[in-house]
Amino acid sequence: MEIRFLTSQDIVVYRELRLFALRESPTAFGSSYQQESCFSLTDFAARLRPDDDSVNGIFGAFDDTDKLIGMLDFSRESRLKRTHIGSLWSMYVLPESRR
Repeated sequence: MEIRFLTSQDIVVYRELRLFALRESPTAFGSSYQQESCFSLTDFAARLRPDDDSVNGIFGAFDDTDKLIGMLDFSRESRLKRTHIGSLWSMYVLPESRR
């Protein structure tokens, strides 16, 4: 298994997983499939690494066949005295990959 920040090369698989997650677990997210299914690939790309930020973004978990099986949004506080604090949200793992 590999875990890494998603990049622009992952946009299509990220979009697919995100939309699947919204359909499969609609109560787990603050957004909906109906809303996000209308977003363009550019909209999804903007989420991956906001402003080419090297610290904040979306982690992806890939199985041994390089299939995206999970995702987790991460952001770190930007104020100097709070840079040790990070936030995690929007976690999802495909049902068949959970354990």
